[in-house]
Amino acid sequence: MALTRYASGKRLTPVDEFLPFVPDARAGDDLGAFVASLEGLDALQASLEIGRLYTACLPREHRARFGVYFTPPVLIDRLVSLLEREGVDWAGDRVLDPACGGGAFLIPAIRAVRRALPSLAAEDLLEHIAGHVRGQEIDPFSAWLSQAFVDLELSGEVCSSGVRAPRIVHCLDTLRCADRGRHDVVIGNPPYGRVALDGEMRDRYRASIHGHANLYGLFLHQATEVLAEKGIIGFITPTGFMGGRYFSALRRHMAEVARPAAFELVDARRGVFDDVLQEVTLSVFSRRKTTEGIAIGVLDAGETTPRPIASAALPADGASPWLLPRTLEQAEILAGATCLPGRLADIGYRVSTGPLVWNRHRVALRAGTESGARPIIWADTIGSQGAPSRHAATHIVINEAAQAWLLDRAPCVLVKRTTAREQARRIVAEPLSAERLASLGGAVVVENHVNVIRPTGGEMPATPRALAAFLNTRVVDLVFRCISGSVAVSAYELEAMPVPGVACFAAIESILARGAGAAEVESLVRDAYAGRAQ
Repeated sequence: MALTRYASGKRLTPVDEFLPFVPDARAGDDLGAFVASLEGLDALQASLEIGRLYTACLPREHRARFGVYFTPPVLIDRLVSLLEREGVDWAGDRVLDPACGGGAFLIPAIRAVRRALPSLAAEDLLEHIAGHVRGQEIDPFSAWLSQAFVDLELSGEVCSSGVRAPRIVHCLDTLRCADRGRHDVVIGNPPYGRVALDGEMRDRYRASIHGHANLYGLFLHQATEVLAEKGIIGFITPTGFMGGRYFSALRRHMAEVARPAAFELVDARRGVFDDVLQEVTLSVFSRRKTTEGIAIGVLDAGETTPRPIASAALPADGASPWLLPRTLEQAEILAGATCLPGRLADIGYRVSTGPLVWNRHRVALRAGTESGARPIIWADTIGSQGAPSRHAATHIVINEAAQAWLLDRAPCVLVKRTTAREQARRIVAEPLSAERLASLGGAVVVENHVNVIRPTGGEMPATPRALAAFLNTRVVDLVFRCISGSVAVSAYELEAMPVPGVACFAAIESILARGAGAAEVESLVRDAYAGRAQ
C-alpha cells in the first residue's frame, strides 16, 4: 500500500518525536490480517481504521482521560460541507483542529486547500499548508498518527519537490495553551465528558462555566479565544449543551461571541461512533453571520444527505434553553409553542427532584410496613399501571421530626427523570392525588430518580390528574424533545418548557371529569400550542 511504500523511504515523521510509550497491541487478534486489510485505502480511510484499532488497544483510563476516539467519514464530509456553506475560503483561511486525533479533519482541509489552489507549485503548496493548516492533540500517539497521515497525504508534493512535508501537528494541551493566535476556521470533534478544573483553568473559562465543566464546552470556549473576527467554528458535539442547566453560561457565551449558524443532528448514535450513545450534532457557529435564523437539519443513520427541518431562532436570553426541532412535526408545533410566554412557574408550579437518595439510607429501608415507616415512590412504578417496583424495599423508617424534608404530604405530579431510549415517550407522568395520598397513610417519600411538580402556593392551580394528562400527551413530549436530546428529563428542562395558560388545564379537567378519552385531551393541547385555544 502507499503508506508502507512511503514509510519505507523514511519520509514519515518518526513516531518517537511524539510517543513516550508503546500502546498494547494485544487487543488486535490478527495484526497481519489487519494490515493487509488496509491495502488500497487512502490516507483518510486508513487513518480511521488504524484509529479504531488504536482506540481498542488503549488502557481504559487513558482513553477516558483524553477522550480518544475517531470520527466517521460521513460526519467529516457533512461538517466540511456546512462550513463551506457558511463561506469558508480554503485558499486563504487559516484552519485549526484543536483536538485532531488521527487527522480526520486535517486531511480533508489539506485536500480542500489543494483544490482551491490548483496552479500552485508543489513546494509553494507545502509552504502554504504549513502556514494555514494546524492540528493540536494531547495524546502523543494520536498526534504522531495524525502527522503521519498528513505526510502520506502530501506524499505527491513531497516526492515532486524534494521538500519534506511540514510539521503541522503539535502535541500539546489545547485547553492550557497560551497561544491565542487567530484562525479563520476552527474545526474538530473535541472530547466529551466532565472534567475537574484547577483554579487557573476555572478562572480562564469562567464565562462559560456554570457548576460542572465539560470538555467539549471548554473546547468551544477556547475556539472563541482563537477565532478571527470573521471566523467560523465547526464542531461535532452532544446536544446536551442546548438545554442543560450546567451549560447555561456556555449558551450565553456562544450567543454573545459566535452565534450558532447551523445544527445538523445525527439521528442515531450506534454505528456512528464506537461507544458514544449521546445524541450528537454537527454544530456551526459564526462571526460572519448576518441573519438570525439557525438552519436545522437531520442526518439519518446510513445517509449522506441531510433532511432540512426548519430555521430556528435563539431565545432573547441566550442562556435559556435553545428549543430546536428534530423533525418537521416538531418544527410545526414549536412554531406555535415559542409564542407561548408561560412556563410552569408562571402558572404556579415548581419542579424538584425527589429527596430520597436510597443508598444513603440503607439501614432504614424495609420490605414491608412497620411502625414509623412511610411508603417509597420508586421511579419504575411511575406509569406502570400499578405494577410493583423491582426494588425489594417498599418503605423507609424515618424520624419525622428531624427528617420532615423527606416527606410529601400534599397532592403533586410525579415525572420519571430518565427513560429508555427505545421508549415512545420521554415524559412519563403520574398524579399523586389527595385520595391516593390518603390510601398511602397521608405521606410518602419520593426517590431521587423522580421529578416532583408541586404548587408554589398552597393550592394546586390545576388538578394533579389534569397536569399529568397534559404532560402525557404526545404534543408535550414533542415540545420537550426540542429542549433535550437525551434520555434524561431534568427539573430544569421541565421548568423551561413553554406551557399554555391555566384555562387549558381547567378544560382538560372538564374532559377527564366527563370520562372522555385521551384523544380529546391530545387535540385540546395541540390546539393550545397552535394558539387556537387557551
